[in-house]
Amino acid sequence: MIDDDDDDDDDDDNIYVLIFPKSVLTFQKNLSKASKCSIFIGIQQITCRSLSVTSIDGIGAISYILLFTGKTVGIIGLGRIGMAIAKRAEAFSCPICYYSRTEKADLKYKYYPSVVELASNCYILIVACPLTEETRHIINREVIDALGPKGVLINIGRGPHVDEPELVSALVEGRLGGAGLDVFEHEPYVPEQLFGLENVVLTPHVGSGTVETRKEMADLVLGNLEARFLNKPLITPVV
Repeated sequence: MIDDDDDDDDDDDNIYVLIFPKSVLTFQKNLSKASKCSIFIGIQQITCRSLSVTSIDGIGAISYILLFTGKTVGIIGLGRIGMAIAKRAEAFSCPICYYSRTEKADLKYKYYPSVVELASNCYILIVACPLTEETRHIINREVIDALGPKGVLINIGRGPHVDEPELVSALVEGRLGGAGLDVFEHEPYVPEQLFGLENVVLTPHVGSGTVETRKEMADLVLGNLEARFLNKPLITPVV
């Protein structure tokens, strides 16, 4: 099985290629979509709390954490996962804005026609779009600089969405406020510089890593195998 960011180049009629829909597994409870959103909520909360501000007063230096509540959230890719993230962020009184290939007329969220404009107008920028040739390195130096030294980048999409050397240099130089990363450009390799930074939260690509989601994924594998051997239509064929 593959995920829906991969391409199928196999023309062998005897090989059946199946998919775990990234949108994701909508047959029962959208559990994988929920787990993606859960990892977003967890990463962004921890990342904001890691960006402490030190105040000097009469009794010495005191560090205060930053709240996620009320911060403007920009979402790249407003598909099912992006929409689910938006709904959860709204519960924290966060204004929502987004970028996608086309504006969605039926939404109340603010639309920006470019990622740079989106980054310039949000505090937290979330990558939740599919990986294509067009979205590879969609987070580049220009976008990072637009997000700025107070901004936070959250990537729960794919590692190659981000120009990783540019991200690392921006974090080290203070041009970007912080980052929460569940994916990396050259997994399993993670840039060594990231481990020493206090304004970065790293997780090992566990966006779908819940008991419920992994059980549903296993059930889907068994369901497809059963369908194949009973000569029934496959549940999630690529074509």
